[in-house]
Amino acid sequence: MLQLDGVVPGYAVNGRRTAVSSRIDETLRGGELACLIGPNGAGKSTLMRTMAGLQIPLEGVVRFDGADVHGMPPASRARHLAVVLTEPVQVPMLTAYDLVAFGRVPYTDWGGTLAAHDRDMVGQALEAVGATELGARHVVELSDGERQRVMIARALAQEPAAMILDEITGFLDLPRRIEIMQLLRHAAHEWGCAVLLSTHDLDLALRTADRIWLMPKGRPLHTAMPETLVLSGAFQAAFNFADVEFDEQSGSFRVRHPRHWPVTTTGDASGVTWTERALERYGFYAAPAGGKPGVRIEVTRGAAGMRWNVHFDDASHQHANLEELIQALRTRLEHQVEQDRI
Repeated sequence: MLQLDGVVPGYAVNGRRTAVSSRIDETLRGGELACLIGPNGAGKSTLMRTMAGLQIPLEGVVRFDGADVHGMPPASRARHLAVVLTEPVQVPMLTAYDLVAFGRVPYTDWGGTLAAHDRDMVGQALEAVGATELGARHVVELSDGERQRVMIARALAQEPAAMILDEITGFLDLPRRIEIMQLLRHAAHEWGCAVLLSTHDLDLALRTADRIWLMPKGRPLHTAMPETLVLSGAFQAAFNFADVEFDEQSGSFRVRHPRHWPVTTTGDASGVTWTERALERYGFYAAPAGGKPGVRIEVTRGAAGMRWNVHFDDASHQHANLEELIQALRTRLEHQVEQDRI
């Protein structure tokens, strides 16, 4: 499919060559959704542009079915490889249908006349992304999410074997990001495309991608199933920052808060989860097994709603909301700290 053979992505300025990664030998497989992730400055966009044939690698060759992508005529390359970049397209006079029809340009005559098959492909592409009803609307009238669906339809209309999409979900809200990721999974699994999407939405990538291309800054590219990268420790190492850590057990990122007071929280499962998240922000942490239990909090759910029963060594109290609970805990424990200093 799309193969990187000893590729070193980078750029040259005034004769000075700067590599953004070491040598890459990897294949983007058909029928798979792969997500390229990594911290800012790691070189993800440079790698994507290199794979798309828009930038020459410092070393190595990008091949499509054995042919050098950078040596292919643009029209031939466009029949096999579709590219959607970060920058929004400014086409005020075009309808969504017209924009998707541009995906058929590699197949039309010099005048751009659409044959019956071309019109069929435009219709199928719009239908595949759930945008048939948008066809008659002007692109400037579309929301960000609608426009991105149309751009993916334009790429699908090319009948590509591979799609490269650079951070196309960055300015969308969460429901629209999920929608776009599901569309790309459908394109990979149902249309057989090889799909590579760069994204900063790490949680969604871990839950959705068939493979992760992990590009740590200044270190070699890692590719594997999302779960494999997490269990090997590679994912945590790539995103190990002073104030944020990746929690392997929950599969999510956590802000590193100061840890002052241990608490033991039991009771309603979802109540416990959200109570612990709230307490964490204020310096409370789960008491380690076998250690001092600290303050004990029992979370219950009844007809009157949630209740928090707090047990100190010398007293117990009940609270009807989290704000009240946290205020009471902080007042009690800060007073205890002052007493210990006396």
